[in-house]
Amino acid sequence: MSKGITKLKLKQSFPQVAEVLDRIEKVNKKNHYWFFANYSGKYNSPNGIKRAVSLNAIVDILNENGFDVDIVVTPSPSKKKLWKEIIEP
Repeated sequence: MSKGITKLKLKQSFPQVAEVLDRIEKVNKKNHYWFFANYSGKYNSPNGIKRAVSLNAIVDILNENGFDVDIVVTPSPSKKKLWKEIIEP
């Protein structure tokens, strides 16, 4: 299983963030070439796996292009037992 975030994974999970990155790519791709090359899986790693980016890299690109990023973590009702153990040990 490949690690990291690809364009396809982000579009499936967080389409609104992927849309903002698409707009940044259209306007500012030259300044962030390697990010967008890896995000798009243009190149392979030495193991032959398509390259991907980290969540931190995505946040950095958004910040550099004038966006603030707020990450909100909320417990999932379907996993109540699990998060109760984490929140109330």
